[in-house]
Amino acid sequence: METIAITKQLDPARPLPDHELLLTAISHSGRWRMLRALCAGEGMTVTELAEVIGCSVDMSSKHLKMLNAAGLVVRKRNRLYTLTPAYQPVPGEPLLDFGHCVLRLDAAGVNAA
Repeated sequence: METIAITKQLDPARPLPDHELLLTAISHSGRWRMLRALCAGEGMTVTELAEVIGCSVDMSSKHLKMLNAAGLVVRKRNRLYTLTPAYQPVPGEPLLDFGHCVLRLDAAGVNAA
């Protein structure tokens, strides 16, 4: 198993999400796929994200509500959802650093559709 050393200092201007909300929000593979899709930096609608994870629009909306409550996504104009700017990764890099943990969204078979 590969060990990754993380030596990056915490940015005081970057808020840490509540760890319990964060863990609850990332505990579902569908929400991981949503986060992976949003890593591209483009806003997506509830309907588009429902297609990505293969669920109904209602279920997609519930997943987004949980991600929003944890502070991981925001709803912008035109009903587009994006990652919270503080957590937006380098384009094309499916790596989200939440301070408490780093999510490698390309691991564990989590793929964007």
